[in-house]
Amino acid sequence: MTAVVGQLYVDSPARVCNAYLLDDQIRLGQMLVWLTAIVAVGWLALVTRTLIQRETAAESAAAVAGSQERAGSAAQDASV
Repeated sequence: MTAVVGQLYVDSPARVCNAYLLDDQIRLGQMLVWLTAIVAVGWLALVTRTLIQRETAAESAAAVAGSQERAGSAAQDASV
């Protein structure tokens, strides 16, 4: 939504808001679009990091479970 408002500020030939001059309006619109892009990239990096951490934790848990299973079967073989 912020990107849409920013693009509206950039593309509008007339002043959308009385608080800004036309040049200021264009500059604000560009900043809003850039801010939206930066926030989107940051969010994507956070999601990617979280998914990688979950995958790593799942692999670690699977490795621990596999080693415990092998240790249990080795103990059964020794008792027979």
